[in-house]
Amino acid sequence: MAVGAGVNGSDGGEIVQEQAAVLGSAWHEYAAALTSADEAIRSNESFSEDTAVNAYAYLAGLVERYHDLVLRAGDPRYPRWVRGGATPGRDAMNPNADTFYLYAPVKGSESYRIFGRLGSVTQTIIGSYLPRIPGDTSLSGAHDRLTAEDLKVGRDGSIEIAVGPERPPNTDNWLATSADVDQLKIYEVYGDWEHEQRGTFTIHHEPSLGRRRGDPTAEELAERIRRVPAAAVRLASYWQQASRGVAGRTTPNAFTELVHPQIAMLGALFSKCVWELHDAEALIIEARPPEDSRYWGWSACSLFGTTLDYANRQTSLNHTQAGVDEDGVVRLVLTAQDPGVQNWIDVGGHPVGQLTWRVSTPTAPSTPTTRVVPFDDVRLHLPAATRRVTSSERSSEITRRQRQIARRYAE
Repeated sequence: MAVGAGVNGSDGGEIVQEQAAVLGSAWHEYAAALTSADEAIRSNESFSEDTAVNAYAYLAGLVERYHDLVLRAGDPRYPRWVRGGATPGRDAMNPNADTFYLYAPVKGSESYRIFGRLGSVTQTIIGSYLPRIPGDTSLSGAHDRLTAEDLKVGRDGSIEIAVGPERPPNTDNWLATSADVDQLKIYEVYGDWEHEQRGTFTIHHEPSLGRRRGDPTAEELAERIRRVPAAAVRLASYWQQASRGVAGRTTPNAFTELVHPQIAMLGALFSKCVWELHDAEALIIEARPPEDSRYWGWSACSLFGTTLDYANRQTSLNHTQAGVDEDGVVRLVLTAQDPGVQNWIDVGGHPVGQLTWRVSTPTAPSTPTTRVVPFDDVRLHLPAATRRVTSSERSSEITRRQRQIARRYAE
């Protein structure tokens, strides 16, 4: 039979032409939407010659993320986990350098099962999430969430979680959804990068188990193609307004009050600081983490929400990496040059950006305090017992970070 001919003769060719037209139209819309995303990025007040690389890294990260989530894993009947957040190459939306993120598309009115084993990371949170609403500058909130401590674990260390709008009988672990839920997320938060291990998880749509999967129709594939740039446009516009909001709510080089956003990991409070520094300046940050906090950490991002290179530079620190002074205060030095102290946040090449403090705690801490000092005077503003770091020691620390991040994201 000739290519394009169907069982009804020429009708097959007509069907093929119709499908090609549907897909071609979607592809042209895809290209036009990417141009719109480019325009949204360039119209951002923070876009400049200095921030252009960050802006386009953010946009590219969004597109790659949604390629994975919508095109490669976009069928909620046959879902799979895809990586997101701070994953190298698809970094967007102000992620945490300490967190390994997983996403899976679902249809909230139907039933799923998650199987796997928990890792040894500091925190594991599994949640069902509502979609982002076009035109809404707030991000989607969680419908339901579970922590590792909530789960009943088998004797062999395995877990099984029922997912759906109703709890099945005789079910130990259940993650609730609603008809509006369209995505599941897993947050695995590292403390000790060297020794903690992430878990392993699979997800299955229960009605599809044992059923052969057919190819998507032209209409289904066209809809997925359209969704990728549509998400990039929406989130590029969102981040334009969000970065303005962050900059508008805070004095430069000062932290905002701690808040608990519903899109974030469970039980975490967040505070942001937009820095504006010259190379000859340093920002000294002081914070007192609560004694009952199981995790706290700082992660530096551009104004466009892409993390600064946390594998090859010290642009983040957490509760296992930062030194705490005898008075219980953590003192960081945020600057472009290496000040030769343990708690350095490296922002070289980024005169502006945002630093986020995340604290998992039932007790809200005080907002961190800050002061800008000349770089040459940094040590005058730190306790005499502050741990010094030589260039050789710094090189060794970067080597450890490179190896740890490579292991975290190894297949």
